[in-house]
Amino acid sequence: MSWNDDLESPYLNVAAYRGSPLRVLAGPGTGKTFAIMRRVSRLLEEGENPKDIFLVTFTRMAAKDLVRKVSDLSIEGGDDLIATTLHSFSFSMLQKEQVIETTHRTPRPLLKFEMEPLLHDLKHQELGGIRELRKNIISYESAWARLQHDEPGWAQSDEEKKFEQKLVSWLKFHQSMLIGELIPIALRYLRYNPESLYRKKFKQVIVDEYQDLNKAEQVLIDIR
Repeated sequence: MSWNDDLESPYLNVAAYRGSPLRVLAGPGTGKTFAIMRRVSRLLEEGENPKDIFLVTFTRMAAKDLVRKVSDLSIEGGDDLIATTLHSFSFSMLQKEQVIETTHRTPRPLLKFEMEPLLHDLKHQELGGIRELRKNIISYESAWARLQHDEPGWAQSDEEKKFEQKLVSWLKFHQSMLIGELIPIALRYLRYNPESLYRKKFKQVIVDEYQDLNKAEQVLIDIR
């Protein structure tokens, strides 16, 4: 089956468009994912190496489903597509030895039971009570999604800077990382390491459900 079989506008326009970037604005259930699937199929039919296509979706289940749908079209290379979430991509990149040496962070997600020792230690550094500490950790993790600046961040006041320094110091010592740090740290690494192979790894970046990405995730996609 060819990529454009029984394909009509507007899906045909999305799949056939050769410019960059392309952002498709449409409501739920209007066929955006279907058009993206056919766009990927066109690239493969035209000889694009599947390893040069980075297919980003919002959930791992959606990633697997999209690859399956492309594979069902029986187009060569469909089974070799790289489809993932930005969290999975960031985690994989941050695990590389060279990246660890640069970021000085260990990409081991903090386990649930480790949160209590973290809160206990921060409390004894006069950083507030348990409730306040939990609130500050949540604010720290969500700041990159909430703030709309070119360089998203959390610490604004001296107290916030002190809290962030103590929190990150604890996480470094225990070789761990908050889930909310994955993408910000990956973004910071790519932004300040322009020669990184990860900035040149993919020729085609295709994002499904782009509207669900937060500020940091959008910048991470656009930083190539």
